[in-house]
Amino acid sequence: KVLGLIIYLSTALLSIGYVKWFIPCVIVFAVDFWVVKNITGRLLVGLRWWNNITEEGESEWRFESIEDPKAINSADYSIFWYSMYLNTLIWGFIGIWNALGLRINNLVLVAVALALQVSNLVGYWKCSKDAQQKLQSGVQNLVSQGALGVLSSRFSNGFSLLSSQSPINANTTVSQA
Repeated sequence: KVLGLIIYLSTALLSIGYVKWFIPCVIVFAVDFWVVKNITGRLLVGLRWWNNITEEGESEWRFESIEDPKAINSADYSIFWYSMYLNTLIWGFIGIWNALGLRINNLVLVAVALALQVSNLVGYWKCSKDAQQKLQSGVQNLVSQGALGVLSSRFSNGFSLLSSQSPINANTTVSQA
């Protein structure tokens, strides 16, 4: 991410020929896209995404997420997401700057950088929503199983609770379940 910005900014300031800096920038952007998509996302946040085209020609998104989200280091998680958002914002500002200055050649390169960055951001954002949905459904299952456990213990202990002399014992039994 940083290397692409450095190449872009240094060549824009030095007025090097367009083709001489366009090709290295696109190569760096493509490598960054691939590394973030296939390695960094899996290692830092436990997420992976890809897109398949079906035989009917329709786009099909696939998502994978780590089973235990607690295994993810919070610092790695923050670094990953902040760098994704910050890099997109920086390229967006550079794009606006080039559009206002009518630098069409530079705008093409910024569009390539933004397209790759935004596609990674959208892919991980959707993947993260998928992980959040998995987590939410898992929590709902645990809550419903816990509620069923409480109800079943009440039914099994119902008659003893009704005949119990002390209401404190009844509350203690329910809170432990």
